[in-house]
Amino acid sequence: MLERFKNEVKKYTEKLEIKIIPRIAGLFSKEDLNERSNDVTGSKEEGEQQHIWVKRMEQFRTALNSIHKGFPGMKVQEPNRVKVALIDDGVDLSALDIYDGIVKATGQSYCYPDNRGESPWHRSSNGHGTIMANMIVRINPWVSLYVMKLQDGPSIDGGRYIFAESAAKAIRGAIQRNVDIISMSWTIKQKIATNSSNVSSRRTLSPSERYPKSTLETNGLKLLEEAIEAAVEAKILMFCSASDDIQDGGMDCLPYQKAPHHIFRIGAALSQGQRDPHSEDKGNMDYFFPGNQVAEAWNPRSAQTVKYHNGSSVSTALSAGFASLIIYCVIIMRTYYESKPGVNDTNYIRFRDFAEALKDRDKMKMAFDSIEYKGWDDRKYLPVWGYFGTATEEINKAKSGEEKVEQLGRLAMQLCGKLNMS
Repeated sequence: MLERFKNEVKKYTEKLEIKIIPRIAGLFSKEDLNERSNDVTGSKEEGEQQHIWVKRMEQFRTALNSIHKGFPGMKVQEPNRVKVALIDDGVDLSALDIYDGIVKATGQSYCYPDNRGESPWHRSSNGHGTIMANMIVRINPWVSLYVMKLQDGPSIDGGRYIFAESAAKAIRGAIQRNVDIISMSWTIKQKIATNSSNVSSRRTLSPSERYPKSTLETNGLKLLEEAIEAAVEAKILMFCSASDDIQDGGMDCLPYQKAPHHIFRIGAALSQGQRDPHSEDKGNMDYFFPGNQVAEAWNPRSAQTVKYHNGSSVSTALSAGFASLIIYCVIIMRTYYESKPGVNDTNYIRFRDFAEALKDRDKMKMAFDSIEYKGWDDRKYLPVWGYFGTATEEINKAKSGEEKVEQLGRLAMQLCGKLNMS
């Protein structure tokens, strides 16, 4: 870690000299994926409290890393990363889990200047964005993470207030960067202002019609709706959290209210997949992901106790990471067959088309819905311990890189084999 820090400093300045003085012997000198994927954490009790869903995906992550190290072609051409935009309050880079340097992050601040100057994207205002980033990369560290920092602050009721205009600019920034996925672990509650002629209309109202009175707040909401529309047109997968207030309804909150048939709306689940009672409007939720007492990825170097996090915001970050992982698995297969031109052209074309199709919301939903497990009937909580658990075991048992890739290909076909490619 110190050597990486020295190299980073050298990139940007020649004026600083770094002198390293070792104080404690026996510390790890390298961060490895395997350290974070073991079932055993700081104590047996902590290990038992982790969600089975998260455990199985962390184990799969380690198995996938062994493929990167082992099969022909990967060293020649690195698979394209999935671009994920995290729109939140910034990310503290010093607290971002990078998994032996795998994680790549950049960003942009869309905060308004204040007396302290611009608020940089690499500093989280309240720590929320850092938690969300770590939830995304613990599922798929091979992402290109774009941190789009928005303006927020405390609300009158003690909650969190999101500035709609800042959120709109962040979405526009994500579109400009051609991201594949946008993760938004927040909601903006708003009551729609309408005139009498619009109340009886059954058609979808434009932002101008929805906000006939121009105020600073309504202008921001209008800009946000227009940005969401632009993201839909750009065919970007969007994930947003449900409100953790049981009084709220889905159609009362942005961003979901603007594009309910395009945005994945995610609720929180308990450790055994049950709905968190604090998540509202269960009928309008697309999926439920772990969101109650979700332990952070265990860090063997940290003297702090493992922290746990709650809420559909955690669930949303995990779902965005999971969607990116599915796309990335297909991209690996495409890259593998691309390295063997003329031998497996049919397979290359198949996975190339899958990778492109998964950028469509309906196709991604098909991939989600394809995840099955005997005896599990809840279609809104994905039983990953089936397909991904089996794939992990088979990849780990494989004797060669070719065999590992073959097992990953089987998983990719299970997820994408039923896609309607029309």
